Order: sequence, then structure tokens, then C-alpha cells
Amino acid sequence: MIRIWASEPNDANYPDVSQEIHTVSVDYTDVAVSWYGFEVHPNSPDAPNGITKVQYEVTLDPNEWWYQPGDNGIYWLSIEAIYNTIPGPNDPRWGWETCDVDPCYPDRNGALRYNFTTSTFEPVEFSGAPWDMSFVLLYVEPDLPIDGFDGLDGLDGLPGIPGPNGIPGANGFDGGNGGDAYGGAMYFDANSRPLLTNITIINCRALGGYAGYGGQGQDGGDGGDGQIGQDGQPGQNGGPGYNGGADGAGGDGGDGGAGGRGGHGGRGGRGGNGGQGGEALGGAIYFGPGCKPTIRYLTILNCWTNQGLGAPGGDAGNGGNGGNGAAGGAGGAAGTGNPDGQDGADGADGVGGNGGDGGNQYRGFPYFFYDLGGNMGPNGARSLAGAIYYGANCDANVTDVKISYCYTDVSAATDTYTAGSGGNGGNGGNGSNDAPGGMGGNGGWGGAGLPSPGGGPGGSGGSGGNNNAPDGIDGPDGGGSYSPISGYGGANYYDVNCTADFNNYIVSYCSTSYSGG
Repeated sequence: MIRIWASEPNDANYPDVSQEIHTVSVDYTDVAVSWYGFEVHPNSPDAPNGITKVQYEVTLDPNEWWYQPGDNGIYWLSIEAIYNTIPGPNDPRWGWETCDVDPCYPDRNGALRYNFTTSTFEPVEFSGAPWDMSFVLLYVEPDLPIDGFDGLDGLDGLPGIPGPNGIPGANGFDGGNGGDAYGGAMYFDANSRPLLTNITIINCRALGGYAGYGGQGQDGGDGGDGQIGQDGQPGQNGGPGYNGGADGAGGDGGDGGAGGRGGHGGRGGRGGNGGQGGEALGGAIYFGPGCKPTIRYLTILNCWTNQGLGAPGGDAGNGGNGGNGAAGGAGGAAGTGNPDGQDGADGADGVGGNGGDGGNQYRGFPYFFYDLGGNMGPNGARSLAGAIYYGANCDANVTDVKISYCYTDVSAATDTYTAGSGGNGGNGGNGSNDAPGGMGGNGGWGGAGLPSPGGGPGGSGGSGGNNNAPDGIDGPDGGGSYSPISGYGGANYYDVNCTADFNNYIVSYCSTSYSGG
């Protein structure tokens, strides 16, 4: 708060504050504050404690000016700092830059500062000597020309926020393998020593379970569009001159903010591999490794094995499209004045985001091509022993046994299954105006299938964005796979290191088969 007071009496030798004659309220936002320095270097032992020099600069509007009457009288100027918070600062001292007491008037009081916390006046002293208050008041005679103030430059616009990248698609689950079938009538685990006597087994079979299909890969999410850049702030006009003074220069316009780039598309999820069919061992009886069975008077009729079927691979997900870049903000207009300011530059336009790659991308060493995903699942690999299967290291003692019309069946509806397709690459986003568009995503690899080359088709590369952005590369088709099936032992099958003692052992009308693929 700035106030001007009259003096009573109007005498330079005995002045005293009288009536308030002019008041100007100044908001803190209209005060230019700058740290000015120290009266004495702070490292000096003679430096005042905590007294630094800060400059507060206020320029009054002409409507707030006070014109002194022509009587050349004495007037008082008071300046107050008014805090708008309760309580105020922890140490709310507010005073003036100080200078030495005028030696011509050594008997006058020194400077005082007011403490708002204690409501007391404190003398401003240094080394025992009081210091007087001082300030600088700039003024001119009312009839002199005054130049206008220069306009402030406009603030630059904030850049646009980039678009978020798309979320990658989840991989498809691999299909479950079919369950293995061991022993259509009897199952003996490893190292068993069973005694089988007077047994007849008819029309039993071991059938491997069918596999599950590979899951579909999820599509990648699209990238978000970039945010538009903020416009630059206009430059402030220069202030008018008074009484023939020159107008102030116009401020420059602020530069526009850059446009945000488009987000990249998420990659597509990998296709799940098809599961493998289960195997079938021992249409009538299964003996695990190390078993030592004793068999007497056993008859087995019309028993067989058949493996489980494989399953197709799942298609890979497509890559997400890239987001579009946003336009840059416009530069702020220049302020008018003498001279006019410069217009602000427009912000750069945002580039487009890249398209996401399609699922089933080759990941490089040490991975193999069948790690890509979407491969067909083969049929169960083994259909062995239409009657009895002996695991490794079994020792059998067999007497009076008849096995008739038993066989291994390797027939299947098909040994070729669909392989999953590679995902298509996402399209690149467009750049704003002349900014480059995003690259198209690459297509995924097709899964392996049968018959060779019966793999799934590769995905198509995505289209590039505008302004000649490159397209993505098409993914290659998948190669061939395999589904061999062995069908040994139409009656019995003996694994490695088995021994057997047969007496009165009859096998009739049994058959075995094999299917390659």
C-alpha cells in the first residue's frame, strides 16, 4: 500500500505526518522483485546479520499518479506490506534498504523496522551506528514527455502430449495334449510282480486322447492419437507515450507448442500351438518298466490300440494401428508498438505412430522356427501292443496263453491339420500435415503344418502412414511339419532289455501297422 501524506507543520525543521492525501493499492502480482545483493559482503565479519538488498519495482498507471501542488511543501511517503494470510510469515520483517545517518543531522532518530509478530519497533543499527531509511523515487515534471513501456513477450505454447502406445495382444494358449492310454484291461506300474492266473480278456482297447486346439492370439491395441500443441501467447502491445513520448515496442508472440506424436500400435499375440494326440500302449495289459509278471492260463481276444488325434494351431493376432500425429500450435501474434514485435513460430507437427507387428514374429537365435506359434499338433506318436505291452527291463514268465484277433490301429481321420496364420501388421498412423507417417507393422510368420509345405499363410505387412512412410514386410508362410505314428506289436510289444519265458503260447490272427507322415 503506497500513501502520500501532508506535513504539519509545513516546516522542514519540525515536520510531522498529518492528513493522508493520496493512496495507491498495488497487488503483489504487479511488483517486479529481484535480489539486488548485499550492503556488505556476507563473508565479512562486519556484515549485518540477515540484511540483504532486494529491489521492488512498481510502475504506476498514469491514472494513479499524484501531482504535487506548486507550493513546494513537505510531503510524506509511506509504503506498507500487507499480508493476506493468517498467520503471516514466520519472520514478517519488512523494511527498506538503509544508508548511513545524515552527518548534518546526527541528533535525528535512526531507521526503524516494525516486527508484526511482537508489535514492536526495532532500530536498524550496524556496529552501534543507526542507519537511516532510504528509497529511490523516480518522477518527472507533468509537462515532460514520457516514453511508453515495452510490451512483454508472449509465452510459448506447451507441446502436445504424445499418444499412448497400444497394449500388446495376449498370446493364445497352446492346445492341451491328449491323454495317454495304457492297458485297456489292466495296468501295472513300474517294478510290479503280479501273478495272473485263469484270466480271459475280450474286446478291450487302449485309446489315446484327442488334443486341444491352439488358442487365437489377441489383436494388439491401437496407438492413441497425439494431442494438439498449444498456441503461443500473443505478444503484449507497447504502452503509449505521454506528452509526446515514444510508444513502447511491441512484445514478440510466443512460439506454438509442438504437436504430440501418435502412439505405436501394440504387437499381435502369438497363436497357440495345437496339442499332440495321446499315445496308446497295451490294448489288454500294460506292464511298466522293471515288472516281473507270472502269467498262467490267460486268454485275450479282440483287443487293440489306437492313438489320439492332433489339433490345429491357432491364428496369431493382428498388430494394432499406429495413432495419428497432432498439429503443432500456432505461433502467437506480435504485439503492436514502436517497433512492432515478431510473430511467434508455429509448432512442429507430430509424426504418426508405427503400426504394431502381427503375431508370430521370429525371435532369432537361440529360438527355432517352431517356437513362433500357431503350429499344428501331430497325432499321438505310438500305438503299440494290441494285447500286452512290456516296459523296459521286464522279466515275464508266461505259460498256457492264447492271443487272437488283436492288432495295433494307427488309422486316423487325418494326419494333416490346419496351421495358424501369422498376424497382419498394423497400419502406420498419419503424420499431421507434412510430418512423416508411421511405418506399417510387419506381418507374422505362418505356423508349421502338413503336408509340406502346408504351413499357415504369413500375415500381410501393414500400410505405412502418409508422406511416403514405408509399408511393413509380409510374413513368410509356414513350413511343413510331421506326424509319424508307429504301430508295432500286433499282439505284444517288448521294450528294451526285456526277458521272457514262454510255454504253450499261441498267437493267431494278429496284425500291426505303421503310418509315416
